[in-house]
Parts: sequence; structure tokens; C-alpha cells
Amino acid sequence: MDTRFRTMVCSQCCVEKLLKWAGMVKEAEKVSILKQPQTGLIMMRIKDSANSEVFNIGEVLVTDCTVKVSDKLGYGAVLGNQANRAEASAIIDAFFNLESQNMPGVKNIIESGIMEQAEKLRIGKNIEFERVSRSRVDFETMTTVREGDDCE
Repeated sequence: MDTRFRTMVCSQCCVEKLLKWAGMVKEAEKVSILKQPQTGLIMMRIKDSANSEVFNIGEVLVTDCTVKVSDKLGYGAVLGNQANRAEASAIIDAFFNLESQNMPGVKNIIESGIMEQAEKLRIGKNIEFERVSRSRVDFETMTTVREGDDCE
């Protein structure tokens, strides 16, 4: 499981599960908060789909946190004002950076939990896609009716 995937799931999954996993890490390892969860604004950049140019769309609110688990740093950043999620994400990030864990079973529990939450997110996105696709308009089949065309 790579860091990008884990970060994506942690930023969107059930916060109760995330806090539970962070609590398991706190029981297994020494956790130090280096930078308390703090909100701030960052500039969001997106790529224009027409000509693939990157541009700034505006500022978004984020919460970030930096922790140390044993001797490894962890960083968590999430959209919105979500201090608990940012801290828990940072703890999990640092935990997965450790070479040796006091409790290897904890890593397996968290990994399987992340995979379970990823599947729930995937199913939720598919359901949302299906709902949205029902309102899709097919412009190729639309015809224009002009006034008077239906009368002979």
C-alpha cells in the first residue's frame, strides 16, 4: 500500500475508524505532536481540460498537523476544518514510516481497515456516478423543433 493511496483513504474515510486506528498506534508507540492541527488557506491549482494549462482556481481551507511516532515524522493535511482527522492521518502516516513496529498486528489491522474503507468509498462513488449519469443529456439525439413545424 503506497502513501498516496493511504492518504487519500484517510482523508475521506469514516473519521471514527481513523481515530480508532490512531489510538491503536498511540498504545503501541510513543507519539509526539510537533505541530498541533492548524487551519490555513492554500491556493488550489487545477488543469484546464481544454488546453491542459494549470491555473489557480482559488483558495481552500485545509487543516494540517505534524507528529513524530517513535523516531519517524508523519504529516496529515485534509480539506476543511478537521483537526481530529488531520492529527490521526499524521499519526498513521508516521506509523507506516517505521521500519520496526512493537506490534506488527496493529499494522495489519490498520491496512485491512484502510482497504475496507477504500472499497466503501469506491462503492459510494459508483452510486453517485450512477445517480448523476441518469441526468446526462445526449446532445446527438436532441432535435430542434421550430414553431409551426408540427402543423401542415
